[in-house]
Amino acid sequence: SCRCIITMTSADSIFFNESLSYEEKLRAKKEMPVRVGKIYVYGCVNTNENYLKSHFKNTQRARTLQDLLDEVSLSVERLQRNGVLLSAVARCVAAEAVGTADIIVQVVEDQPTQLATTMAIQNGKTSLETEFTKRNVFGGFENYSVRGSVGSDASNSVEVEVSKPNVLNSTNMSAKFFHSNSNNQLMQSHNLISTGAALSFYRPGLFGSPVSDALTFGCTNRNVTDIAPQASQELRSLAGLSTKAFIEHRWTRNTTNDKISPSRGSIFQIVTEIANLRDDLKFAKSQAAASVFLKPFKYDLIFGVDLQGGYIHSFDSQRSVPLPDRFLLGGPASLWGFELNSVGPFGKQNTETEKRSNPTIGFPSTIKNTNSTDAIGGNVIASGKISLSSSIPYSPLLQSLGARAQIFLNAGNLMNTSGDETLNAGFERFINSTKLAYGFGLKVPFLTGRVDLAWSLPLLSNSRDQNRFFQFGFTQSFK
Repeated sequence: SCRCIITMTSADSIFFNESLSYEEKLRAKKEMPVRVGKIYVYGCVNTNENYLKSHFKNTQRARTLQDLLDEVSLSVERLQRNGVLLSAVARCVAAEAVGTADIIVQVVEDQPTQLATTMAIQNGKTSLETEFTKRNVFGGFENYSVRGSVGSDASNSVEVEVSKPNVLNSTNMSAKFFHSNSNNQLMQSHNLISTGAALSFYRPGLFGSPVSDALTFGCTNRNVTDIAPQASQELRSLAGLSTKAFIEHRWTRNTTNDKISPSRGSIFQIVTEIANLRDDLKFAKSQAAASVFLKPFKYDLIFGVDLQGGYIHSFDSQRSVPLPDRFLLGGPASLWGFELNSVGPFGKQNTETEKRSNPTIGFPSTIKNTNSTDAIGGNVIASGKISLSSSIPYSPLLQSLGARAQIFLNAGNLMNTSGDETLNAGFERFINSTKLAYGFGLKVPFLTGRVDLAWSLPLLSNSRDQNRFFQFGFTQSFK
């Protein structure tokens, strides 16, 4: 992150007026009329000097010293968001001309290229993720990134992103192209191939504001393929190609004191997506999440609350929302104590042998399904977690790693609503089938993420639920 220092030196005579108090002198000095003289930039290696000066163009409208300090502070704040500079220092100094101030900017650039590799472990699956970043390609803070991942279950993905900050005043822009092949055979009896592109406009919170928002336009083509022989009828009906054109808005308010393991502050996020506006299958998807962290006691105890909910509304009651767009629940960072994506609606078991002849989506010629475990997702989701964590005494190694022990209680549910069901009946069905689990575990932060280990015991579940006593996962960044 960048460091911002703003000072003003001026040889004015107002400080020699002994009839004024210090506060009056300071106030009068800030109200002094001033105009900007020259802007000097030092430390540019790959950055275009004129481009960096353009960040301070709004200082020309300053009329008083206070206006100038505010504009310079805001300009340095914008420099903090570019991902290219390690530090930026701005100073306002008195120029030779009376009532004129020059701006001196000193920057230190980050290394132009970076290669990062991360190993992630989630639900027994291991993936190796690599990211190559080229910063400041043409001297205007342009960044190019290539990300790729290979999983132990034959899943893989590649993503190319081009980004440029401050395209529209304080708005950053990025274009992304991606392709992925996900192995979902464990709980959904299929593979998912996705290819698409997205254009995003991101506006970070400036001048200390914790609020940011992003607007994304995108299009993706999905193929639910390689259907397993034991797949349910519901999942087979959702197989095949689907195309989604969407608009998504993401609003975030983040006041936490740490990205990986916060101890104070809160995060609130609202995501709204509208898809397929010109298609018969139009739907709207809304999600909301909130996390609050407190230290209510004098001891090193952190109390945390996490809540999330979502709803998908289809504008065509006769057609189902595509499988990749549905909510899923269960597993680490979702609902501890339950297998990955194991909570919610499942496909019905088939007891009859069926003839199939569609090789394009993986149907074998003969299928006999007697034990379906296909999670088909839902359009209503809600979950919550309360936790209490503490540092670990008598263990210098774990303390040096920043590890914390925690106890937790989490609950959640996922379901599909039907058109002929009343609101009260749907709410009652949702509450009666809610899952609940408690447990304890460890959180170990690292430079690029956090490892979570948990031992859980379900309190509310049914015979169909797939419970997991021990689970672990890797979180790259806290949400």
